[in-house]
Amino acid sequence: MKKIFLLSVFFIFMGNVSANIELIETKEGILVYCIKNHVFLRSAESLVQMNVSVYQGRLASSNVNAKTRPMLCREYKKQMK
Repeated sequence: MKKIFLLSVFFIFMGNVSANIELIETKEGILVYCIKNHVFLRSAESLVQMNVSVYQGRLASSNVNAKTRPMLCREYKKQMK
């Protein structure tokens, strides 16, 4: 069942072109993949896309106005250096 789920996720990102899947890093049973220039973490139980916060506006304890977006592979590689 896990293999079917993983394959379905890969096919979603493939479209008409190859998905360009690259294994970036392996740590303590967690695999870090670059799929279509976005970072995904895979453990034994799940596949999760990494997101980063995008700061917009004033940052105050009562009014936090931040959004998230998918993390790009180059950002992950830069942070890991």
